[in-house]
Amino acid sequence: AGIPVIAGGVDCAAACLGAGLTENLETQEQAGQAGGMTICTDRPRRDPRLISGCHVVRGRWHLSGGTVSGGVLNWFHHQILAAGFSNFAHLLDEQNPYEFLSREVEKSPAGSNGLVFLPYMAGERTPIWDSTARGVFLGLSYEKERSDLVRSLMEGAALALRHNLEVAADAGVRPRSLISVGGGSKSQGWCQIKADATGMPLGVPNVQDGTVFGAAVLAGIGVQAFADYKAALKEIVKIERWHEPRPELKGLYDELYEVYLEAYQSLKPSLHKLACIGVRGTCRRRHIGGNR
Repeated sequence: AGIPVIAGGVDCAAACLGAGLTENLETQEQAGQAGGMTICTDRPRRDPRLISGCHVVRGRWHLSGGTVSGGVLNWFHHQILAAGFSNFAHLLDEQNPYEFLSREVEKSPAGSNGLVFLPYMAGERTPIWDSTARGVFLGLSYEKERSDLVRSLMEGAALALRHNLEVAADAGVRPRSLISVGGGSKSQGWCQIKADATGMPLGVPNVQDGTVFGAAVLAGIGVQAFADYKAALKEIVKIERWHEPRPELKGLYDELYEVYLEAYQSLKPSLHKLACIGVRGTCRRRHIGGNR
């Protein structure tokens, strides 16, 4: 008795609040275990390829994209770098592995020396809604180095973000800039890749745990700790750095994005077959049973 219980909100909407985004077309891109973006809107906007919902701010809504691409570096670190290589694991123990991977990106040029990665490591949500899509490295050769692999992981996530933003643009929702929240926003290299791939300036605030902070702000509003939460957010949340898209890379990323889209469409039937094989013959047994 006497303990206030305050309603929260869906994670992406709380992250928008935590990043100080409450006005029409203000947009956050989430760089956590999940990727994607959330665009604040002043009225409900819908597209079946994206996710529509209510903002935690009264009179605001959101149009969101949710991808599985945020966890690609975690997978690469644990399954490729550290697993089975004791000398490399020892090296990683002495430093933050994600800082190491961010430095690796600087050794590879934009476009990863002709390597494209489809980041569908657990299927994919928006905008393709394909649970049997799978991750693909396209363009592997003996010339490719570890840094190219790492950069292609980051570029794949950035192209997934662009895909969602372009679908939102088709629905008439066109943000002009992005605010990055989540652990991935600490990587300056990854943030720059996202700015270059999307063609949008990308800012990183001092409060990077946007969802958690947004939930805390909601609690503060609920107990009337903030007389004016917008003023409180402006006082607390500051953009620490901006990453501007480099115009000289626009043509390259346009081409890379075209390959990214074509690759999925071309490989979709094969990816679905492999997904069946990956569940140890379940699909095959179901198919045989169906013929009976």
